[in-house]
Amino acid sequence: MKKIIIAMLALASLPASAECWVVSNLKGSTFMKDDAYKRTDDGFSGSFMITIDEKNSSVVTNGTDAGGIKYIPISQNTLIGLSQSDSGEAIETWSINNDGKVMMTKVLTGWGRVDSSKAFVGDVTGKC
Repeated sequence: MKKIIIAMLALASLPASAECWVVSNLKGSTFMKDDAYKRTDDGFSGSFMITIDEKNSSVVTNGTDAGGIKYIPISQNTLIGLSQSDSGEAIETWSINNDGKVMMTKVLTGWGRVDSSKAFVGDVTGKC
């Protein structure tokens, strides 16, 4: 019940229209179980389309939806993604800053060797 109330409060503050950004050049760090959780440089090639909409938020990579992740808007420029299965869980955050930057975090747990924590900063290259 507490989660439902929090989600309703978050949605109440969102605008009626969707916002969509194209982002790329994500660079940052990963701490992965398979690498004994040592920091490694990491990044994503290609671009992402981030849509924040009270009814249908999404993150699309190079034109393809990764699938399996439910995105929930937190504000006009921030969303979280949640995925849970028998294999493990994934949690993502995406936030668009006013200075033309995007920040992304991702945690994977329960997946064995690829359990990890990741943090990236990239560029907002346009609107969708």
